[in-house]
Amino acid sequence: MTWQAIMGLIATIALCIPVIFIIAFKLWTYRSFAALLIYYIGILTYNLFVEGYLPASYTLIHYWGIFTNLLEVPLLLIFLSYSCPSQRGFKCIKYLFFGYIAFEIVVMSITGLNTNGLTYTIGPGLLIIFILCFRYFIRYAIITIQHDKAIGKTFMIGGLLLGFCLYIVLYIIFYIVKTDQTVGVNFMYNAATANSAILMAIGLFIERKRINKVKELKITRRELYEMYKDNPPQGGNLPYLDFDREAWN
Repeated sequence: MTWQAIMGLIATIALCIPVIFIIAFKLWTYRSFAALLIYYIGILTYNLFVEGYLPASYTLIHYWGIFTNLLEVPLLLIFLSYSCPSQRGFKCIKYLFFGYIAFEIVVMSITGLNTNGLTYTIGPGLLIIFILCFRYFIRYAIITIQHDKAIGKTFMIGGLLLGFCLYIVLYIIFYIVKTDQTVGVNFMYNAATANSAILMAIGLFIERKRINKVKELKITRRELYEMYKDNPPQGGNLPYLDFDREAWN
């Protein structure tokens, strides 16, 4: 078994962990994590095709890779809205989401569904996700260090940041330099994907505890509202819960 095959197997196993956690912890009931689940299922399936664990024709693998790349940025923008600290930032992500989809449609309508079109769409997308992840990682890393909070978010965003740092390097090597060393590029891609997925899984495991606490607080707040709805407390006395609003609102 070659090192390339071993790293491909490691990446495939690593990609399974976030998928299992999101399903097992029922995080998929929230739109941010549902988007993350679709993202990981897409790249996991692609890895299974490429590594030969699932039989597939060249055409299927080719177009699956294209659609996975096209959906990557929109799905991750939805997920990153979970970590957005303000309403203004949430609106910014919303505009980026629709703007990037419009950009992809325009490019693909001109070039067609092929790797040539991906050359124009992947670059800006990688940069968008990298910048957002960098900003959020700095924010939550500081909170983690100073207050011992937001550890789950720090790991999740840190995993994406690590992955996209390496993806940008690979984009330059593969799409701009257009190297013929595909074995080395695939090895680096699998290494980046594996490390990113493992950090994401750690973050999901930690974050699910906070999510459960927030759910309990929301239930308690609703119960208190029902008890005192005829004489409600002042709005300033109610805690603000910054979790993805209600599921699928």
